[in-house]
Amino acid sequence: MGMTSGDPGAGPDGRRLGDQRVGRLLRWYPRAWRERYGDEFLAMVEDGLDGRPPGWRLRLAVVWAGLRERARQAVPAKLWRMAAEADPPPPMSWLGMVPAVISAVLFWSFQNLTVVAFSAGANRQARGAVPADAMVGLCVVVGVAVAVSGLAAGPALTRFLRAGGWPWIRRPVAVAAGGTAVAAAALTQLLLLARSMTLEQFPGSMAFLAWFIATIVPLGAALRFWRQAVVIMAGRLELRPRARTVQIMLNAVATSAAVAITPVGLIWTGLTGSMAWLIVPSGVYLLFSTGRSAPARLWWAWHRAQRLRAAGTGGR
Repeated sequence: MGMTSGDPGAGPDGRRLGDQRVGRLLRWYPRAWRERYGDEFLAMVEDGLDGRPPGWRLRLAVVWAGLRERARQAVPAKLWRMAAEADPPPPMSWLGMVPAVISAVLFWSFQNLTVVAFSAGANRQARGAVPADAMVGLCVVVGVAVAVSGLAAGPALTRFLRAGGWPWIRRPVAVAAGGTAVAAAALTQLLLLARSMTLEQFPGSMAFLAWFIATIVPLGAALRFWRQAVVIMAGRLELRPRARTVQIMLNAVATSAAVAITPVGLIWTGLTGSMAWLIVPSGVYLLFSTGRSAPARLWWAWHRAQRLRAAGTGGR
C-alpha cells in the first residue's frame, strides 16, 4: 500500500502502468529467459521510454526478439551450428528460371484477355481464384526482393563507378540492357494481342503462339545476360556486411518464390481448364518436391546473415 499511495501513476498491484504495458510485451520471451533477465529488461526499457507508452517499433522489436529466443531454446544448439556451417542449397539455375518465366507470362497473358461473359462450362474458372492470387503474390515477392536487393548494392555500385569501374562492366550491362529492351517490346505486343482476344479465341490462336515464342526467347536471353552481368559486378563490388546480409536473405526469398511459380501455375491451369484430374495433382506434387528446398534455403541464408553480422561491425 505504501508504494501505491506514494505514486499516483501506480496500479493496484504496485507497478506503474507503463511497467504493465512493457510487462505484457515481455510475455513473448520464454519463461526461463523472463526469470533470468526480465527485471533487467523492464528497467532498461522503462528508462528509455521515460514514462511514454511503448511505440510500434519497440513492440515489433520485442516480438521478433522474443520469438527468436523461443526458437533458440526449442532447437538444440548443435542444429543451429550445423545449419550455420552447412553448404548453401544450390542456386536457381538459368534453365530453372525458364519454366517460371513461361508460367508467369502465360498467367499474365490470360489475365489480360478481353473481359467477356463466360459460358456455363467456363464458370469453373472461379475455382482458380486462390492459386491466381498466389501467383500474383509470388510475382510481387520476386519483384520486390530483386529490386530491394539491387538497391542494397546501390552504394557499393556508386563507389565502384566513381572509382572508374564502368569499363569493366560496360559490355555485359549493355548487352543485358539491349536484350531487356527487345524482351520488353515483345512482351508488350503479346499482352496487347491477348487484350484483343476473348477466352474462346485464346487456346487455338496461332498468332498468340508465335508471339509467345517470340517473347520467351528474348526474355530467357535477357535473364541470362543479366545473370552474367551480376556475376561480373558481384566479383568487383565491395559490399558492406549489412548490404551482404540483406542480399543473402532477399536472394533466398526471391529464389524460394520463383521456384514455386511453376507448380502454382500448373495448379491454376488445371483448376481453370478441362484436365484438372491430371494437371492439378501434377502441380501439387511438383510444388511439394521443389518446395522442400525452401526451408533449408531460408534457414541457411538466415544463419549466414547472422554470421556476417557478427563478423562485421554493423555495416561500418
